[in-house]
Amino acid sequence: MTDTNGGTTAGVVAGPLRPDTTAQGASAAPLVAGADLFDLSNPAAGRITLSLGSAAVRDVGVTSGTVAAGDDARITGAASAAMVAAALAALRAELIAAGVPLNTPATLLGLDGAPMLGPVDGSPLLSPAGV
Repeated sequence: MTDTNGGTTAGVVAGPLRPDTTAQGASAAPLVAGADLFDLSNPAAGRITLSLGSAAVRDVGVTSGTVAAGDDARITGAASAAMVAAALAALRAELIAAGVPLNTPATLLGLDGAPMLGPVDGSPLLSPAGV
C-alpha cells in the first residue's frame, strides 16, 4: 500500500481509528502490525476496546494459566477426526442396510424432525449426493 506522500506502509494496519482512548481520529498514526498493541499508550484499554479477552495475552501450552494447545490433557470429550470418520462410516452402513438411497440428495432433518433450513435463503438443506 502507498501513502499520500508516495511512501509505503507495509506492515501497518491502515484506518482512522485506534483502539485506545488517547489517539482517536484520522490524524492518529496507524497501528503497526506485529507490535501487538504495544504501540498504544494503553495496550490494556486497546484490548478491551477490541473485545479481546485474557486469552489474547496468554501463551499457548498445556499447563494452568495458558491457552489450551491441541494436545492439552485439559481438553476432554473432544472427538478426533478418526472417531468422526468411524461414526460416519457406521451411519452410512446402517443407512445402506435400511435401504436408504445414498446416491441422491435428501433433505436434512434436525433433532426435532423438522427440515434444517439454509442460513441465507431459508431453503431446506440437502445432503450431498453419493454420501
